[in-house]
Amino acid sequence: QEYTPKTKFFYTAITTVDEIALAQANARQKNIATAVGAAIAGLGVLAILGAIIFILYSRKKKRDYEKRYAPPPLTEDVYNRLVFGAAIDVEKTDRKILPQLQHLMILVSEIEITIAICACTQSTEADRLAKSLSAIFESQKLTLNLIYGLISEEMRTSEHISTLFRGNSIATKVFQKFAKMRGIHWMHRVLGILINQATDTASNFEVDTQKYNKDDNEILNKYSLLTQCQKILVAITKNADDLPPSFKHVFHHVKSEMSAKFPLDLNNVSQVAFQNIVGQAAAARNVLDLLHSEDFGETIALLGERMNEARSVEDFQEGDPLKDKLDFCQQTTETVQNELATLAETYGAVQAARDPNSEAAKRLVKKAEAERNSVAVGGFLFLRFIVAAISTPETWGIVEDPPEGDARRLLVLIGKVLQNLSNNKEFGGKEAYMIKLNEFIHANNSEVQHLFEKLSRPDHTPDEEAATVPKEIQDNALLMLYSHCQQISAKVMNHLQTPRPGDSNEEKARRFQLGALFASTMDRIQWEVEEASAAASSSSSSSVGPSVGKSLKSGLLKYGSGKLNSSDVP
Repeated sequence: QEYTPKTKFFYTAITTVDEIALAQANARQKNIATAVGAAIAGLGVLAILGAIIFILYSRKKKRDYEKRYAPPPLTEDVYNRLVFGAAIDVEKTDRKILPQLQHLMILVSEIEITIAICACTQSTEADRLAKSLSAIFESQKLTLNLIYGLISEEMRTSEHISTLFRGNSIATKVFQKFAKMRGIHWMHRVLGILINQATDTASNFEVDTQKYNKDDNEILNKYSLLTQCQKILVAITKNADDLPPSFKHVFHHVKSEMSAKFPLDLNNVSQVAFQNIVGQAAAARNVLDLLHSEDFGETIALLGERMNEARSVEDFQEGDPLKDKLDFCQQTTETVQNELATLAETYGAVQAARDPNSEAAKRLVKKAEAERNSVAVGGFLFLRFIVAAISTPETWGIVEDPPEGDARRLLVLIGKVLQNLSNNKEFGGKEAYMIKLNEFIHANNSEVQHLFEKLSRPDHTPDEEAATVPKEIQDNALLMLYSHCQQISAKVMNHLQTPRPGDSNEEKARRFQLGALFASTMDRIQWEVEEASAAASSSSSSSVGPSVGKSLKSGLLKYGSGKLNSSDVP
């Protein structure tokens, strides 16, 4: 109790001990904090290293994937072979008349004469003519003008929008060759890997129960096929902006011509309604075909017999084939219901025709706009470009070897699904087994319509460079076209000089003059060819072998015969 030197010593000692203990505690806390911080830092470094390793692994895996499924290199030689085919060697005697054929090249640059040549061409010659015209016009950087003219002519002669570009007309054939010339690099880059991967792993995708293997499962097969379709659709929409700008100009031209020939607005809704009713006549036939199909009737009859004969649950064995038939009947019934709903909606359009301000009129116009987008964009972009490449990838140089068996079947099914999606058309009728895939069409319809709307509005992006047409291909094309025009010259002149219904006097006079121009140009070329042949014959009269004139004639027949190997024609 008294503050003495002794107590002061003990007090100081105790205080020192406390300070030492506190210092030790603080040191321990600092050590713990340092250890925790080091551990966290270590974990962070490990996380970063793990992320780096994962990224590097993912990139390597992607590179391996791309390397494994990448299409063969598209070299210049490969491009020319795929796009233009093999050229026929131009004989020396034939080469001498090529300068005279420049008159023909100038002549066909008058699009209306080219349209007349196409109109007088038989269907058996249409593909070769389209090939020659594509090469000639592309070499002059005028292919778009040719396509515009052919599209306008087909629009002029069509009476209903549902018949536009349905067949393999010269217009669609020229576009298909044009699309390959300008779009094959896009196709390799965007869909090449996906197509190779699909063909390499083609299994468990069949949706036709009649073609099932023992390990096939209906649900798994369906989603396996739709997964492949979705991958390709995503790639298309993601890379749509990289399509050749000229494609957009073609789609825009089709849509503009369609609007001029078949106006679409609320003031014209009665005509739209009538066209819609006529166009839906096929729906009624589909309903009758489905209800009268043998499979449907036989299944119902078989079901009735089975029910009458059954005495217990054991009579219905697991895996009974009747189950598949019942599924088919259910799908058929759903198709009939959809077709009947479509017919009811079509007749409901009569109300829209009577009242342009009604909601029904607005729905009708919106539906008609979607159909026009499908014709203007879907029929060209999908049917004649994307689906063409998917169905026959070997003709586009996408695969090393032509797909066979399951691989080919898978590509065909993918093409069917994407084509119906672009047409906004549900499966049914003769392909009832595909009805189960209609959900894919419903799920992606709005996205595809948005894509079509965007692609039919060309931006200000400059057109891509025209393809470089090899000189020998140009020569072959000119010689073939001249040989062909020689054979149909009288028909072409008559076609141009025969008045068309609705032509004005000025138009009749202009077409008559074009007919005369065509005839006089062909005569001039023929005269110059004969003069060149005569001059060549006189200068080589002492040579052994057939005369130059005879050789020239046989040469021209060679270019006009179309007798090429299948490998020579793209």
